[in-house]
Amino acid sequence: MYARFRGELPHVPWGFLAEQAPEVPEHPPVPVRLPAAERGVRDRDQEAETQEAERRGWAVARHAAHHLAPLTAPQEAGAALETLLDRLGH
Repeated sequence: MYARFRGELPHVPWGFLAEQAPEVPEHPPVPVRLPAAERGVRDRDQEAETQEAERRGWAVARHAAHHLAPLTAPQEAGAALETLLDRLGH
């Protein structure tokens, strides 16, 4: 599985990694975080950040999965992202 995954990765030129990302001042930064929720246990700090994001009215989605879910469970991970994007109107 790893060899297939690695073989499908696109080539990223070194210049891309050195390029400065442009600033977009008219849009405030919105944090995007996909916290690891292995075994259904969340880190207290991550949960506090999640609650703060909800308090601010930001779209929040919880999906119990590990960091390799896009590789090992692509259908479920994709469905979770689609649900969040639908809530954001995309």
